[in-house]
Amino acid sequence: MKFLFFAGREHHAVKLLPLYSGLESQGHEVVFLISDNAINIDPPTEYIRKYPVNYIHAMDFLKGIPAANGISIPGNLSRYIPPFWALFSTREALEFIQATRNVLQQYSPDRIIVLHSNNFWTRALAYVAQQEFGIKTYCSQEG
Repeated sequence: MKFLFFAGREHHAVKLLPLYSGLESQGHEVVFLISDNAINIDPPTEYIRKYPVNYIHAMDFLKGIPAANGISIPGNLSRYIPPFWALFSTREALEFIQATRNVLQQYSPDRIIVLHSNNFWTRALAYVAQQEFGIKTYCSQEG
């Protein structure tokens, strides 16, 4: 089977590494999907190299993103979130979702494993995987 693991921050990789190694040792094809984050916490291109894993970067698959021109901030949202972050985060979400579609189309994993589904990346990844591709996604509960 082909397994796609996701690691956004370093603790994702650390906590999932035993499962990754176990599946790999049983002959499964296993790879980590990594992606950047807007505030550059735990840049994956820096930490992932410390671990004996195969990995791909979501942004290497970014093609066909719809234009984000004309995005506006709805209602009173700008009272709580500065316009830069609201618009930047919307664009970042569009990019990651499109990159995810392209990864799943090209890599065709049988299963996806994430540490938890309580963050920006893994919710989008799980949604696209399950709703658009019918790929089962497994996660643990963090905390």
